[in-house]
Amino acid sequence: KQRRTSSSGLTLEQKKTNHIMSENRRRNQIRSSFDRLVELVPQLDSTESRSEYAILTKTANYIVQLRKENERLEQL
Repeated sequence: KQRRTSSSGLTLEQKKTNHIMSENRRRNQIRSSFDRLVELVPQLDSTESRSEYAILTKTANYIVQLRKENERLEQL
């Protein structure tokens, strides 16, 4: 007989399975978001090996570049 937890009515195995599925969804969403950044940021080449650090650093640099360009254009 499997023990049920008091508050949710789920067994420990069900809770573990739900947690694993939730964590996998979270990882997939993060991976998808990094892939989207690679598509949007010109300095990121989709064929090169890329770490999350490199993606975030190049994305931040690109945003700074875009802000500077916007400021320049606003002054025209």
